Amino acid sequence: MKNILFYSIVHAMKIGSAICLLMALLAMILAEELFMPNHSWFINFLTLSGILLGLKFIFGGWSASSIKWMVISCIMSTIGAEIMIISQMVGEGKSFSFLICLIPIIIGVLGGIITYNWVNNVLDESTTSGITLDNVVDSVFDNGLKNTFWGIVDDYNANMFYAYSRGVAVYSNIVIFSGFITMICLMK
Repeated sequence: MKNILFYSIVHAMKIGSAICLLMALLAMILAEELFMPNHSWFINFLTLSGILLGLKFIFGGWSASSIKWMVISCIMSTIGAEIMIISQMVGEGKSFSFLICLIPIIIGVLGGIITYNWVNNVLDESTTSGITLDNVVDSVFDNGLKNTFWGIVDDYNANMFYAYSRGVAVYSNIVIFSGFITMICLMK
C-alpha cells in the first residue's frame, strides 16, 4: 500500500488527471440529469472531463518546480475552488455560507501537510541510510570537511524542497477536486 501511495504522490499530475476522469464518470452516474440533459451520456462525460481537466490545469493543479510557482499554484487552486462553490451558491439563489467555502481549503491543507511529512520522512530515511561512518570519512578525505558537511546539508534541503513540491501538488489537486465535489453537492 505504501508503494502505491508513494507512486501516487510522485506522479501527482497523472493521478490527478485520472481522478478527474473518475470524478466525471461518477458525476455522470449520480447526477446525469443535472448536466446537459439533452445530450448523450458519452458527450456529457467527455464535456465534463474536459471541463474538469481544464479547471485543474488553469487553476493550479500542476506540479510546481520553484517556490514562486508553488505559491501561485496554491493561490490559483484556492481561487478556482472558491469560484466554483460561490458561483453555485449565488447562482442557485442560496444563502452564502463561509463554512462551506472553507471545506476544500481545510481538506487540502490536511492532505498537503500529511503528504509533505510522509514524503519528507521517506526521503530522510533513504538519505540517512546512505550516510554511514565509512562514507563520511571517505568523503572528508576526498572532499574535505566543509564540502562533506555542505553536501549532506544540500541533500536534506533537496529532500525538503521535493517534499514541499509534492505537498503543494496534493494540496492544489485536493482543493480543486473537493471544490468541484462541493459544487456538485450544492446542485442537489
